Amino acid sequence: MRIFYPGSPDIPSYPNPAPKSGGVWPTLRDDQRAAIRTIGRELTDPKRSHSVLVGAGMGSGKTVVMCEVILRMEKMGHPIDRVLIVGVRDSYKQWADAYRDQGGTRKVRRMNNTADGLVNFQGFLDGRPGIFYVGLEFLRAQDWETKTVSYPVDPKILKEFPGLPPMTDPKKVTVQLGTYRKMPGVDLIVSDESHKHSNAKTDNQKTIGTIKARGKVALSGTFFGNKFENAWVTCTWLWGKAVIGTKGNFERDYCDVQPVMSKDGRKQLRSPAGFPLTKITGEKHPGEYVQTLPCYVFIATPIGPPPEPEVLKVDLGPEQTRQYREMETQSLTWIPSVAKLGRLPLVADMDLTQRLRLRTAALGAMTLVPGKDEDDPDSITFDPDCISSTLNAAYDVLHRPSWRGKKALILTHSKPFAIETARRIGKKYPVFLKTGDTTGWDAMKESFMRPVSETGVQYLVAVISAVGTSTDGLQANCSKVLWLSEDENNVNNMQGANRVWRQGVDLEEYESVKIVQTDTIAEGVLHKNNTHRGRTMKSVSGN
Repeated sequence: MRIFYPGSPDIPSYPNPAPKSGGVWPTLRDDQRAAIRTIGRELTDPKRSHSVLVGAGMGSGKTVVMCEVILRMEKMGHPIDRVLIVGVRDSYKQWADAYRDQGGTRKVRRMNNTADGLVNFQGFLDGRPGIFYVGLEFLRAQDWETKTVSYPVDPKILKEFPGLPPMTDPKKVTVQLGTYRKMPGVDLIVSDESHKHSNAKTDNQKTIGTIKARGKVALSGTFFGNKFENAWVTCTWLWGKAVIGTKGNFERDYCDVQPVMSKDGRKQLRSPAGFPLTKITGEKHPGEYVQTLPCYVFIATPIGPPPEPEVLKVDLGPEQTRQYREMETQSLTWIPSVAKLGRLPLVADMDLTQRLRLRTAALGAMTLVPGKDEDDPDSITFDPDCISSTLNAAYDVLHRPSWRGKKALILTHSKPFAIETARRIGKKYPVFLKTGDTTGWDAMKESFMRPVSETGVQYLVAVISAVGTSTDGLQANCSKVLWLSEDENNVNNMQGANRVWRQGVDLEEYESVKIVQTDTIAEGVLHKNNTHRGRTMKSVSGN
C-alpha cells in the first residue's frame, strides 16, 4: 500500500523527462509532480496493480495531473495507444484544453450523437487508436435498449386454468447489449467524477464494468458520493473482489452501522421477515479505509478547505409563513436537537414531493399549477415578484460595500427559484443563468470570467447541481458566493463551494454567505450537510 499526501517524505520515484518547449511541466506544483510520479509508477510497473484511485480536494487540478500522466507515459515509451476518458458531458472542452495546454499533440476525440461523434464512436468500437472522451450518459445509452417482451405462462398453470391467455401482457424491460464486451480493450480508462457511477445496481456501473482495460484510474473529490458504502463499488471496479473483499466484510470492517429505531427511540425496527433493520451512517473510523488500498493518491487543495461561510438567518414573511406552516403540519415530525440549533425536522419521515415543496415554500411564496388531468400531477412555481424574504436578504448582501461592483456566484437548489432570481436581478444588472439545460454555456463562461468593466456582466445565478463541472476558472474574476439554499445532495454542495474557492482566487476579497430560513427544513438540511462534510473530508484525506 502506498498513500500519498502533499509533503510526504516517501514519494515513489518516477522518471521525469526534460521539460518540453514552453516550459509547461515546471509550472506544476510539487504535490502535482509527486502525484504524477506515483500514478505513473503504478500504471507502468508490471509488478503493481495497474489501478489507481485519486481523491482530491476540489480545485486541486486532477485533470492536469492525468493529462501529464498520459503525456509522460507516452514519452517513456509505454504503449497507451487507446485511452478512454469517461466524464461529464460538458467537461469535454476542459479535458481537451488541458491536454493541449500541457503539450499533447493527439486530438482528443469526442464521442456523442453528432455526426462526427458517431464516427468517432464507431472507430472506438473498431479498435482505432486515440484518446477518446465520452459522456457517461452516451456511453450507457449505447449499451442498453428498451424492449417490449411477453413472458409465456407456465404450462402447468395453463392446464389448471384453461381460460388464461397463452401469453401475459407485454412489458417493457431494459436489456444490456454487451456493446463493449465485443470490442478490443483499451490501454487506459480514466473515470472522471467516478462517484457518478458508484452504485452497483445502476446501468452506469454495469456499463463501465464491461470495458476491458490494462490500466484504470478513478478520479473524484468524493469517490463514494454521499454514501460511504459506495466506496466498495468504486474499489471493486478498480481492483476486483479478490483484492477488495466482499461487500459484507467491507461493511463489517469499515462502516459505521446503526440500528433503525422507532420514532420514540425505544426499540429497533425489523423487516417483514423479522430481521433487525440497520443503516450505514458513514465510515467507522474516517480515513482508515483508504489506507488499506493498493494505490490511493490524495491531492489536497493548495489553499486549504473553504473557510466557514457566514450564515445569515432570515424569518419568513406572513404569507410565506402561512404557506409553510400549512405544509409543515402535513409533512413533518419535529424532534429535539442539539443546543443552539433549536428544533430540527425529521426529514426521513417525508415523502419526496412533500419535502421538495416544503423546501420551495421556504424560498418564496408559491403558486400551485393544477395538472391537466389525473395523470398530470400538480406543480408549484413562483410568480414574478413573489414575496421572498430570501431574495430581500440576498439584495442586502449584494449591496454591501465589499460586494458592490464585484462579480458574484449565486446558488440555489431550486431551478424555478434560480429562474425567478435571475429574472429579478436582471431588471437592474446584467446576469447569466445556468441550469441543467442551459445552452451556449462556453460563451457565457468566457464572458463571466472577464472583468465587469469589459462585459458588464456581474452575476451568475446557477442551480447547484449544474455548476459542479465545466465551470473551472470562475475564480479568475469572481471571489463572492451567495447561497440562497443548499442541495440535499451534499456532493453537489461541495463542488459548488469550490467553483470559486480554488487556486487563483483573490483570498483577501473572498466572501461566502449562506442564507438560511429560520425554523424551516433549511436548518435541518444545513445541519445534516455540515455533519456529512466533516466526515467526508476525513474519509477522503485519510486523516
